[in-house]
Amino acid sequence: AGAPEDIIGCISIPTIGATNELMKSKEVAIIIATGGPGMVKAAYSSGKPALGVGAGNSPAYIERSANVEKAVRNIIASKTFDNGTICASEQSIICEECNHNLVVEEFKKQGGYFMTTEETNKVCALLFKNGHNMNAKFVGRSPQVIAKAAGISIPEGTK
Repeated sequence: AGAPEDIIGCISIPTIGATNELMKSKEVAIIIATGGPGMVKAAYSSGKPALGVGAGNSPAYIERSANVEKAVRNIIASKTFDNGTICASEQSIICEECNHNLVVEEFKKQGGYFMTTEETNKVCALLFKNGHNMNAKFVGRSPQVIAKAAGISIPEGTK
């Protein structure tokens, strides 16, 4: 598609040492780390700007030069084909402030829905027993099933 031949690299034998070396490389400008606490700590200790999350909390980063329509379409496709049952699907989106409004509007245009604080509290009460344990009854369920059970109304076609 016109990208440089060596745009994607791979560590064939993954080790902590190899990962640390990669994070300290002068060619790396920012680190988005997911995994266990050790990996996140290593990213924060690398001396580079880093965004760290725990296992199963994969963020999607939409950079300012991205094709926002395509990025949103791909994120929605990834998250909705199995209703987010695997931890590798996007759990959050990070975008630069300069394209925040464009990203939000594109998500809405493509069937995304942004809950109010009140709606979020209702959904959290439904999904997390005692505020911590996931309610297995709702894993992999559609937004329509979850919204109805939480007592909130969402637009038809919400993804």
